[in-house]
Amino acid sequence: MLIRFIYKFQNMLSIGILFLSILALGLWMQTLMENETSFTARPVNDNESDFFMENVVLNGKDANGSRYRIEADRLVHYPSRNGSSLESPQLTQYRPDGTVQNVESNQGWLDNARQVLTLSEDVRIRTQNSNQSSSLSMTKQLTIHLKEQGGQS
Repeated sequence: MLIRFIYKFQNMLSIGILFLSILALGLWMQTLMENETSFTARPVNDNESDFFMENVVLNGKDANGSRYRIEADRLVHYPSRNGSSLESPQLTQYRPDGTVQNVESNQGWLDNARQVLTLSEDVRIRTQNSNQSSSLSMTKQLTIHLKEQGGQS
């Protein structure tokens, strides 16, 4: 009789320890979930970027529906300055008359609305007509209004 009581007590003790272990594990996991670190965005100052991209290609159309393409080695976005800096940007504009204009520079700035592209540092403008005549112009800075007809200033 004593042996049977010890055997039953041993089984009940094993089940009790298993139950308490599962309960302790559940409570421990619950506290981990409640104390999970919350990530909040810290304020960005004027000189901080929030993302960058490499080997960027942007396509668009101006007011007349003429296509343009902007390529850059690197784009760095600055949210507080409402735009992005471009490294080695190239703009290719396809005109309705068959003229293709390529504009290259060392640096550039594109506003968030993709309306104005400002190129600086050794700007080279190459225009080629469908009759194969071409011209090359150089300047220090060039502002291009992408969505307007003939948008250079």
